[in-house]
Amino acid sequence: MTRRARPPSNDNRADRILPRGEDVELNGVGPFNLPLTVDVELALGDALAVVELATVDGQTVRVPLTLQAIADLHDLTRQVLDAIGPNDGETFQ
Repeated sequence: MTRRARPPSNDNRADRILPRGEDVELNGVGPFNLPLTVDVELALGDALAVVELATVDGQTVRVPLTLQAIADLHDLTRQVLDAIGPNDGETFQ
């Protein structure tokens, strides 16, 4: 999985950060599962981040998040990485 951050934008609207995508209505109470993600990108604005997930079936899903949600996701990811630990001879960065 790769991680790439796009340059910050001066606009907070997701459609200014990334080209407009198709809005999908989520029906039901969830949770909603996506296909396995094989690539992830991050676009940052002043008050909004958009995580773009590429799935194994070739679809792209964009998830708009507040910057606080990105910070929370970072903390959660760090906890998971600390819990599983690196393989012998490897380090997490």
